[in-house]
Amino acid sequence: MKNKIKWIAVTIISVVSVFLLFVFIEDQTFEPIIFDNSQPENSKSLFLTWEAEDDTLFWADYEKQIYPKVKELHQRQLITAVFPFEHKSLGYINHDLKWTHCVVLMLHDTEKVSEISSTLLSLIEASDLKGNFRALDLMTLQKGLDMFYPLKNGRSKATKMNQTIEYVFSNPESRSTYYHDQYIFSGPAMKDLYSRDKAGRFIGFELEQRIHSKENMPEWDLIHIIGFTSWQEIKAIPFYYRIWNKHAERAFGEGMTFDKKVAEWNNIRTNVKSSTKQNFTLTLRR
Repeated sequence: MKNKIKWIAVTIISVVSVFLLFVFIEDQTFEPIIFDNSQPENSKSLFLTWEAEDDTLFWADYEKQIYPKVKELHQRQLITAVFPFEHKSLGYINHDLKWTHCVVLMLHDTEKVSEISSTLLSLIEASDLKGNFRALDLMTLQKGLDMFYPLKNGRSKATKMNQTIEYVFSNPESRSTYYHDQYIFSGPAMKDLYSRDKAGRFIGFELEQRIHSKENMPEWDLIHIIGFTSWQEIKAIPFYYRIWNKHAERAFGEGMTFDKKVAEWNNIRTNVKSSTKQNFTLTLRR
């Protein structure tokens, strides 16, 4: 019995040691990220937001009454990609309405935002999802936070990701500083994590305009969609205790850590987030 326990202990220690050695050696092969602060072209999107209790019924109605027009817009290359998501019911303080579903439409022709928006709103108004509808937002892709698919094996890994959606409400008076922090810290740090195949997706969107919404629907100003495969989550564990702190010092000066910066952000923002499930049947992409 003692020999068996000893053998198990040695095996566990060996496996952990090999894993840590692998992570350490792998990390040494990556050059520091040089962050491109330029804004990509054609980087706008429309967010359609709903609230529904029954996911199956919601997607059935969406597929029958909304999806055909969305697919047509995609085929006409007015929309480059469509990401449909569902999550638990979320809400925000002092607002009555909640939301559970969103469909992200990545736009190709930003000059036709008004035309596309009007078409979608008319369609929703005539559909069975009218009562579930919450908001239509025009969003702009955040600088550097444009990681849509896993770096290795790309789209084939997308279905294996564990995804989270994060709606951020930041204080208007602190917003410009908070966004600047995102550009110089979050962007490069996530790019670094992504380049090492320790993250599969990180997309950041800033609200440009709330085009339409139900009364008393809260207005977020940032949305983040984050995805990791299980293996990426495991590999990323050591990253947070070492490399993220290096990025914090690079961006904000000696003595700053990732935890300290997040604590500062939590004083000027509220995060409303949940694990989310992507409907890959209704996903469109080129």
